Order: sequence, then structure tokens, then C-alpha cells
Amino acid sequence: MGSHAIKAGDLDMAEHLYQQSLMLAQRVLTVHEQGIAEGNLGMCLGQMEGRRPESLDHFKKAIKLQQEGSNPHAIVTLIANFASALCADGKYQEAKKEYENALVLTRRIGDRRVEVNILTNLANLCENVLQLPDKARQYRAALKGEYSKDSCAICLEALDSEGRAQTVLQCSHIYHSECIDQILSSESQSRSKCPLCRNSFFSFTAAA
Repeated sequence: MGSHAIKAGDLDMAEHLYQQSLMLAQRVLTVHEQGIAEGNLGMCLGQMEGRRPESLDHFKKAIKLQQEGSNPHAIVTLIANFASALCADGKYQEAKKEYENALVLTRRIGDRRVEVNILTNLANLCENVLQLPDKARQYRAALKGEYSKDSCAICLEALDSEGRAQTVLQCSHIYHSECIDQILSSESQSRSKCPLCRNSFFSFTAAA
């Protein structure tokens, strides 16, 4: 109902409906559904003049609630929407950081559709607002699947970054050890796949 009110241009009614939905979720529904309700209210308030600080607070609550559950797709979507809300509020550096967090998460779960959306937003943000042409080119190359052999395909940072250990998978693709560790910590090792070739990996060795 709230989405219909937004489409009709009645943001006050949409806010009322989303507030009611949130109250219901807090009383009788699951943590996941509470997170959805907080996120919906955040998106609604973000479209209202002078309500963006409240919008960001609701997004933060939504992300925290979803992180208590076990739905990685919902978390990725929320973080990406939070980043967009930060952009709308002029907090561009914070938005870039949140988009990058969402990018790492979406690569863990292998959702290419969401990954493309996030990469597009990052490329546009770096090129048009932050004036980071090299980063923008990097993200546009990733959109085409053209990963540099000198970069970690998870975080897109240089592999030879000082002080960062590297890991070579059985498929011979190389990543930062911390990036691969994040994938292993989020799912069963037997189900983990290389983000580039999608081959399963069961053991790996640190690069010299």
C-alpha cells in the first residue's frame, strides 16, 4: 500500500502506512520483516524535504536488523539503498564506502544483477562527483568482466598493496587473503566458489 501511495505522489500517506507496517512488524513479525519495514520507511522519508536524516537512521536500523538474520540478499539490497540515500544527502564519501561494502557482499553470494547495479553507481559516483577517473575506469572495466590481473577482483584494490597478504586458489586466481577469508566466514567452505571463474575451492595457500 505504501508503494502505491508513493507512486500516487502522496508521501504523507505513504509515511503513515509504512509507520503502521513497522509497528505491526515490531509487535508480531520476524526480525527480517522488521528490517524490511524499517528500510521501506527509510526510502519513503528520503523522498521528503527535510526528512533525510531520519531516513538514514531508519536505514541503519534496517541493516542492523537484517544482519541479525540470515538473508544476505536483503542485506546487500539495504546497504546499496542506504548508499543511494547517502548520495541524495550529499554524503558522497560515505556513500562510496557503503557501495563498496555492498559490492563485496554481492560477490560473496554471486548475484551478478545486483553487482552490475552497484558497479554502475560506483562508476558514476567516482566519475561525476568524486573526480576519481582511475577508479571510475576500474569499475567500468569490472562491469565488462575485464578484471586486471594486478587487482583483487573482490575489492578491486591493487594486489600488491603494502602489508596485505595474498591467496592463490586452486584455479590460480589470486585475491587478498582477507577478502577470501570474508567469503569463507560467510558460508560453508565446501560451497565457496571463486568470484571470477565460479569453480569451487576447498583449500588454498597464501602467496609468497
